[in-house]
Amino acid sequence: MENHQQEPAQAATPEAPSVLRIQDLKKNMEIHGTVKRVSEVGVFIDAGLDGEGFLHASEYRPLGKDKGIEFHVGDPITVWVKAVAPDLKSFRATLKEPLKYRMSDLKPGMVVTGKVVRITNFGAFVNIGAKTDGLVHVSEMSDEFVRNPADVVSVGDEVQVKILKVEGNKISLSMKALIEKEPEPVEEEEAAPEEEEAIPTVMELALQQARERAKRQEKRARAKAKEPRGPSPVDDIIARTLQYHREQSKK
Repeated sequence: MENHQQEPAQAATPEAPSVLRIQDLKKNMEIHGTVKRVSEVGVFIDAGLDGEGFLHASEYRPLGKDKGIEFHVGDPITVWVKAVAPDLKSFRATLKEPLKYRMSDLKPGMVVTGKVVRITNFGAFVNIGAKTDGLVHVSEMSDEFVRNPADVVSVGDEVQVKILKVEGNKISLSMKALIEKEPEPVEEEEAAPEEEEAIPTVMELALQQARERAKRQEKRARAKAKEPRGPSPVDDIIARTLQYHREQSKK
């Protein structure tokens, strides 16, 4: 399957220190604690440190509205460090999870993890820790046809997505781009059948033997024709007659 880009270092949320000291806290660090006391101006938090945290009422009670989040002593609470005052042995807290990414950090091809926060008939919006939520269009949810996005994801689901495009404050995401496709099977070419050696018939064997005999006879005839011929009987008689007359003439 292509190489995924890793999330930038600044995206990581600082972890709580092993030593329980206010001065070791860092901005954007996630803190888990309990409500120590509640006042008109805010909530004081016990996080097991050598000091306490403070969450201003504007964080949980919007201005101009009477109702908001109700906190009681002993309630568990999760906050993020907004500012640290070591001299005062305290830290300022916020309920808003800090952004993981600036818009300028987001680049096409990055793979990030987010949470589904809203589903519509044309796709799902995912909070990836940026200024705005990204949209996974219904056509980018699966490599198969999706009629209803709710058939694929639910609000609260944690999903891994790939950034396709960033235009202004709009973030286009894809889940389909991360689906690993199985390689298509390679069709093996069938080996051509080996041609079987033809078995000669009885008639063909007989003809072949006849041709070979004829060739041998022809070869012997040619060799015999080249041999020098000896004297014939007639020639022998004539030679002896001439020899006799030569001997008689000498007497």
